[in-house]
Amino acid sequence: MHRRNFVKACAATAILVHHNPLLLAGNSAQSQLHEPVRLVNRDGEPIRPGDLEPHENYVFRYPFEAIPCFLLNLNRPTETNVSLKTANGAEYVWRGGVGPERSIVSYAAICTHRLTHPTRQVNFISYREDRSADAQARENLITCCMEHSRYDPARGAQVKSGPAPSPLTGILLDYDEQADEIRAVGITDDDLIDRFFAQFEMQLEMNYGGLDKARAPVTGTATVVPLSEYTDNDMSC
Repeated sequence: MHRRNFVKACAATAILVHHNPLLLAGNSAQSQLHEPVRLVNRDGEPIRPGDLEPHENYVFRYPFEAIPCFLLNLNRPTETNVSLKTANGAEYVWRGGVGPERSIVSYAAICTHRLTHPTRQVNFISYREDRSADAQARENLITCCMEHSRYDPARGAQVKSGPAPSPLTGILLDYDEQADEIRAVGITDDDLIDRFFAQFEMQLEMNYGGLDKARAPVTGTATVVPLSEYTDNDMSC
């Protein structure tokens, strides 16, 4: 590991352990730490948990410029310490939401089935009310309308139904209670990120003017915007 990346990983680890001591126990080895970045609005002001409208889709990019991520306020505490598996069968533990109510969560906005993701032109995946006819009660789930994979954001984006082989890749968040700020510090698994860059290599080169720019690490801050500002057409199922 290069010295610069080692220092970043150490900084991310220190932040995580300071605010989440449970990471010292259990299986957290699957998580991949990246450079910590503050989540900010378009004016560069820190995003506070109270700024996030409940059940609204927000998007930012992390840990690389081309990776879209959801930021959600579920308006209720999530479950904690959920045991999950990646598509390769690697086990990891999703620790739960952050913020005063432990209701703030984040996931890579990339379906694990066909890697469907929001683009400027169109989007088929978002957090929305489940309208399945067999649902006993309406649930707010992340749904991909391409093949109808559904994920539970309150349980680490665990697959509820559909062909998705694994949960959405989780974005590790840190909440600084004293500063009332949120940081992204890592992801639960790098495999999906590698698949994404391999599958969309040509498209990303055109959109970003080179794959190296698409793969450039996000540093310092990440700007959070409503999904409606990120894509021109959010398609419903």
